Amino acid sequence: MQELHDPHHYDILPSDPTESVISTVKAWSNKWTLKGEINEDIRVYIENIGDSHPGKCKPLVKTHKQKPFPIRLLLSGCGTPIQPLSKFVQLNIRHLTEHLPFQILDTKEFLRKIDEINNTFSPLPDSVCFATCDVVALYPNVNNDMGLPAVASLLREHPSQLGIRTDCVLEALDIALTNNTCVYSDETTSTYARPNRGTAMGPSHACDYVDIFMSELDKKLVSTCPVPLLSSLVPHHLQEQYRYLDWSRFRDDGFALLLDSEHIQPFTECLQSLHPPNIKWTVSHGKSATYLDVSLSLRDGKITTDVFSKHNHSYLPPSSCHSPAVFKGFAQGIGTRLRMICSQDD
Repeated sequence: MQELHDPHHYDILPSDPTESVISTVKAWSNKWTLKGEINEDIRVYIENIGDSHPGKCKPLVKTHKQKPFPIRLLLSGCGTPIQPLSKFVQLNIRHLTEHLPFQILDTKEFLRKIDEINNTFSPLPDSVCFATCDVVALYPNVNNDMGLPAVASLLREHPSQLGIRTDCVLEALDIALTNNTCVYSDETTSTYARPNRGTAMGPSHACDYVDIFMSELDKKLVSTCPVPLLSSLVPHHLQEQYRYLDWSRFRDDGFALLLDSEHIQPFTECLQSLHPPNIKWTVSHGKSATYLDVSLSLRDGKITTDVFSKHNHSYLPPSSCHSPAVFKGFAQGIGTRLRMICSQDD
């Protein structure tokens, strides 16, 4: 309730807005069906929302942080009037994340970048240090005035793989962003709310949309950073070729290798200036670091990697309803992960 009543992020609504949202979605569907942009199957899928309802509020408890554990508010997209439209948007923009030069998709891709850094720049100077960066409450602070044009620009370069026009996708995205209403019910009352900025965590389009928004800040950081980044170690005519190694980001987590610990302050100031006051960063630095599920350190001018896990371990009991095959696969799965992440054989 405290988060829902934050006027910087949510507007409290006087009543259930579901019927109004259904009308908005159907008006969009009818418009683009008449224009011949969406076929009958897509129209039926998007308009199958007669028994929909506002999203449910789900508290994501951040148990890996210090007590009292902070909460992030998730808005479940299941069964909402914008769920089919949100999925339609996601299917039309998901290919765009392949064209974000500083985006990493998973641990395996990050490890490939570490291998490339070692193969290209080792031995690294003794003065280098790691910088790991984290956006504070990313999703509700996304600036849609920047996010929507970023999606439009990428779609013009890389059109929808479903053949849908860019303006059709953008209008659907705008509806999904501005009509993701939610309800929180206690024993006596129901509170209806609508995000008035950013994007909710939960709908299908959210992750890809946030990645595209953040890619604008990635490019700005690398092009305006006041300190030399990793690519400055190669001759000038090769620097553009290795620019993508200067910065890595998985959603709200960034990683850079700075050439001197004295660079951390101007680097941090540059980060904080990328999009004030919405996007704020916390930055850690040192000769060792943790990023995703990887522990990083420097040894003999090269980056070595090991497994990292947060202190709040989760255990799956044998009485769980998981398939027996899940338990049989644990040993091989964990062994494969250890072999992938650990750079030292011992």
